[in-house]
Amino acid sequence: MAVLRQQANLGDHEKAIVQALGWERVGSSERYRIKISDGAQSCFGMLATQLNGYIKDSQLKAFTLVSVQPTPSFFLADVVPAQM
Repeated sequence: MAVLRQQANLGDHEKAIVQALGWERVGSSERYRIKISDGAQSCFGMLATQLNGYIKDSQLKAFTLVSVQPTPSFFLADVVPAQM
C-alpha cells in the first residue's frame, strides 16, 4: 500500500490513516484476515489477536477509518527473489 510503504521508506513518525473494508475469520482459529485500503491501493493483513475484541464487540465495522501507528514492517516483494 502506497501510504504504508512511504511511511516505511521515509521513516515518518506520522500515523497512517487507512480504511478497514472488511474482514473474515481464518478457519476455526481466533484469527481475522482484514482488508485495508489507503484510498489508492488495498491489501489484506492479519489482525493482531489482542485486537479481536474490536470485531467481537462490533467496535470495528466495515469502512471504519483506522489510524496505524508507525511500526517496523517489511513487504513480501522486498524479500522474495524475482522469478527468472
